Amino acid sequence: MVLGDTIAALASAPGHSARAIVRLSGPVTHGALCALIDDPPAERGASVVRISLPDLPGRIPCVLVRGVAPASYTGEDGAELIIPGGAHIARLVLDVLLGIDGVRRAAPGEFTVRALLVGKLAPEQAESVGALVAARSEGELVAANRVLSGESGSAYRGVIGSLAHALALVEAGIDFAEHEDVVAIAPHDLRTRLCEIGDRLDSFVSHALPSEQLGGEPLVVIVGPPNAGKSTLVNRLAGWDRAIVSEIPGTTRDVVEHAVDLHPGRVRVRLADTAGIDGALIGSSDAEAGGQQQSGDAIGRAGVVVWCDPRCVFDNAPPDAILVRTKSDLPRTGIGGDAIEVCALDGRGISDLEHAIAERALAASPAGEWGVLPRHHDALQAAGVCVREAIDLVDGNPGEALATPELIAQCMRSALDAIGRIVGDITTDDIIGRIQSTFCVGK
Repeated sequence: MVLGDTIAALASAPGHSARAIVRLSGPVTHGALCALIDDPPAERGASVVRISLPDLPGRIPCVLVRGVAPASYTGEDGAELIIPGGAHIARLVLDVLLGIDGVRRAAPGEFTVRALLVGKLAPEQAESVGALVAARSEGELVAANRVLSGESGSAYRGVIGSLAHALALVEAGIDFAEHEDVVAIAPHDLRTRLCEIGDRLDSFVSHALPSEQLGGEPLVVIVGPPNAGKSTLVNRLAGWDRAIVSEIPGTTRDVVEHAVDLHPGRVRVRLADTAGIDGALIGSSDAEAGGQQQSGDAIGRAGVVVWCDPRCVFDNAPPDAILVRTKSDLPRTGIGGDAIEVCALDGRGISDLEHAIAERALAASPAGEWGVLPRHHDALQAAGVCVREAIDLVDGNPGEALATPELIAQCMRSALDAIGRIVGDITTDDIIGRIQSTFCVGK
């Protein structure tokens, strides 16, 4: 990768759309714009301009967002052209730009690499750009934004500050070991500080999953007695006939899953249809017993359980299940209860149910508190192990002074090194390699 030249790329997603984006960055930006626009603005800001393209009559209006060094994403002169007509016209624009001397096609992730190299982004923020682009739910988007905004990095640096301060006290005790009246930090005080740091590290890890698991949609299991209208409800939520529907009880025996975007569109879930829960069927045949077992396993794995019963009998429902009276178009036959009433045939109550599932799924999402990239997750976990090792060494001190301060200090340094790999204490080549192996062109 050559730095100091000008790069260009499509920055919008592939496929049909009403608008597309072409991005530029580098010293030839203004000259490249002159090939498309008469007298393009050189100052920072957004404006409506008209571009000329070979073999196309007239001029095409578009929005130009101009960046001027150093106040831009990459720290260089740059521009974004927001072009009507989708990808076809955008590709024509890109062809004109790439035909200009000094402009080349950007490598994957190169815009973000440049932002990293000039200090516009911290390493953890640079990596989070990929997670932001790939976010498939509101929870993932919020988590990625925390990292990109620097909120996660600030929290990690707070742990580094506490750990570094405690380490300084331990090392001061080593430096003044010959002075018997000098105790830089007592074992009890050090243990208290290390436990607080360890708990904080554990909280980062326990409230998050590596990003390859963040993309997994929450599992929503539709359960209830046989012939409760579960498959019809699944088809209604999915928007097509995903499950076989029959009046014969026991038609569904396997757990059938389908990815669904739920209203109000903030969350994507895996919707699972299950065999009707009926203890009398367990011993009737191997197939029935297997269906009952699979339904129980699905409930155990579920992030959200939707318990359906047209009779409003929910005696066996888990305490946190969403209770649904299906077939609400029929006369009520049970004692009733606090349940969402739906009719999958005419859509009655479906919007309320979708909203309830979406809210519950968002609350159950592991991305809800912290978003952790795989490298960050591993580093935080490693730091926590080192801190716990230091605590074990402190616990082995019988007296008022640390008996093995050198070993304790080494564990604490290892913990600092592990967290440092997140917030910048890693090689630039390592970060660049990670960005370019996972990013698309134009980011």
